[in-house]
Amino acid sequence: MSEADERAGLVGTIPALLRRMHDARVTSLDVRVGGARLAVRTTAVAHAVVEANADGGRALADDAGLHTVVSPLSGVAYYSPGPEQPPYVGIGEVVRAGQVVALVEAMKVFNEIHTDRGGRVVRLCVTPGEVVTTGTPLLLIEPDDRPAGED
Repeated sequence: MSEADERAGLVGTIPALLRRMHDARVTSLDVRVGGARLAVRTTAVAHAVVEANADGGRALADDAGLHTVVSPLSGVAYYSPGPEQPPYVGIGEVVRAGQVVALVEAMKVFNEIHTDRGGRVVRLCVTPGEVVTTGTPLLLIEPDDRPAGED
């Protein structure tokens, strides 16, 4: 088997490998197959993110009566104001309408993403640093009974 074939085989296993790492809470892995090498390291923040289903969580939101906070623009999504700072929200936390819940960096400008509904965060739909497009679900909220503006 050529080195190019070994690399292609290793690359094809990455999605399943990352899911297994997440499920097992493994934070570092170094795999060598012949001349090919894959080194993966994750952060505690990445393990706190719950993976979204294939449609980004919209089907779950529709079925469970959850509110979806979506990205209003394309860019790179983050759940904290900086790499060494705590996230704006976490799973299980209660948010109020108008609260900052994420950032989307577009053209070197960090845009605050606010929720328009209050409630309890039940899912973070993207991995920090992931590229998102307009309409990509960022998080799911189990809404309380108060509409926006009634805090």
